[in-house]
Amino acid sequence: MAQIAKPNNQLVFPPRRDNVRGRWVPLYIEPMVGSGERITIGVAVANSGNFLVVAVPALERLSCIYGNENEALLFAARSALDSMEGVLAKSGSDGLNSWSSPFDGVFKGSVRAGAGNSLEEIARSALSLCASLVEKLADTEELDEPRAAISESRLEKLIKERVVAARPGLEQAFGRSFQAHSKARAAKVGFVGQRIAANFGLLAPPYVSRQVKDAKAKLWDLAQVQEYLHAKEFNLSPNINRFELLIHRVRDDAPQYSERQILQVQEAVYELEAEADKKMIRCRPLRSPDEIAGIIVEAEAA
Repeated sequence: MAQIAKPNNQLVFPPRRDNVRGRWVPLYIEPMVGSGERITIGVAVANSGNFLVVAVPALERLSCIYGNENEALLFAARSALDSMEGVLAKSGSDGLNSWSSPFDGVFKGSVRAGAGNSLEEIARSALSLCASLVEKLADTEELDEPRAAISESRLEKLIKERVVAARPGLEQAFGRSFQAHSKARAAKVGFVGQRIAANFGLLAPPYVSRQVKDAKAKLWDLAQVQEYLHAKEFNLSPNINRFELLIHRVRDDAPQYSERQILQVQEAVYELEAEADKKMIRCRPLRSPDEIAGIIVEAEAA
């Protein structure tokens, strides 16, 4: 006997994996105010429990089009995203509707609904929908641009600010250089204190290949200082017993990067750890300038 189909209200469907829901909104900037031409600078995602504001990565590339005016564009973009973050922190998801731009030429798109396994996943999907630059970055090879060096300079500045805030006396330990003899290349080390010598590196797409090369050079500099630890010319503390390469790497759930880009970062970490082991130097991947600064302060307090 043929089975009778259940009515629609009795049908059983598998549960959705998208167990986090929220609303999101894109933010745009006009390179020429009043022109109507708009570029996506980021997205804001929020629900009743949390919020997230994510910038489109590598907006600095717009400098190849807008030249020196790019600095003003980036300042406006960062300020607008910070403003949105402040409103969401104060008003929750209602801020997606109530936010107004602090600058002419920055606009909010329509508020949309989204779902995913996390707010980060919703943000990643939103960026892919609204920003063509995100998809281009996910598919391109590494580019030889000065962006990585600029970011590493900012990283060192942030680490220094946090360490000095906790231990003002350590300011002079940053940005040291050492020369074994007059014709030798100077070894540059980010921090050399009484107990730890450390260099700082960055791993963030899409410049991972360039950053790995820079990090290996920093490992070599640390190895030079380690070799000449007791040389009178270097005038180092005899109590230094830690030589470390402290790497700020992006989080695995960073929504502005593709899964392939995150995998490249993890592979780079393994490569640098293996290289550091050869030189008897510790390589540590960390998630923020605060974590790196904490290691420096803790080591010097020991």
